[in-house]
Amino acid sequence: MWSRVKKLLKKLNNTLSSEPKVDVPNPKAESKQPTMRTCIHEAGHYMVARIFPEKIKINELNANSSELVEDMNGALNITDIGFETLDSCDHIMLTAAGGLVANTINSRGKDYVENNLKKFPYNLAGLDRHGIGGDYELIQEFALKIAVYWRLTKNGYVKVQWNAIQFVFCYLMEEAVWETLLMLAHALHIKENYKLSPSEAEAVISLSPHLNGLGDVTKQYLSDRYPLTKDKALKLL
Repeated sequence: MWSRVKKLLKKLNNTLSSEPKVDVPNPKAESKQPTMRTCIHEAGHYMVARIFPEKIKINELNANSSELVEDMNGALNITDIGFETLDSCDHIMLTAAGGLVANTINSRGKDYVENNLKKFPYNLAGLDRHGIGGDYELIQEFALKIAVYWRLTKNGYVKVQWNAIQFVFCYLMEEAVWETLLMLAHALHIKENYKLSPSEAEAVISLSPHLNGLGDVTKQYLSDRYPLTKDKALKLL
């Protein structure tokens, strides 16, 4: 099935290249402490990616801009274990949304998000767009794969994107998740080399006073979303 989907994707003008992107280090850049904004962005990616250990292998949480390409302030270094199912395509789409969602919650505030979450679809103006470029392209790429699989209209394709973004907003705004995310971002911000290995990140998370709640909330959200169906993927708040 996915071989046929790949052929269809190549025919669409707005499809991203399926070739893997390689981050080329910039040796001329000077190492400097990342902003807390960048650390929250990367922690947002991490908090989503970690709930899919069977499909996403996290290698490193990195906010050291001197080791990244010139236009990147941070990165969640992951290995794609495989995207042979709709669920696994959804996993990477949700992970990509984690950064922009975390930044929006942090900069706009939970009250703003709760009051405007239903208004966000089809309008990026309400989102904090710090570091949004590559992330949003990735959301579009995997939303397109899902849309082609189900033969959705263009409107359906856009709904898949915003459904994912709204889902991540709801998950990250849960108190247990958000407070743990802030702990992780702080640890990344004060780490000497501004990097955390998965074991270091999980050690920070294990110290969260919300650890039990985090597990319960995560289990409930995963149960509600998977297996992914067309109705679930198209439903907006």
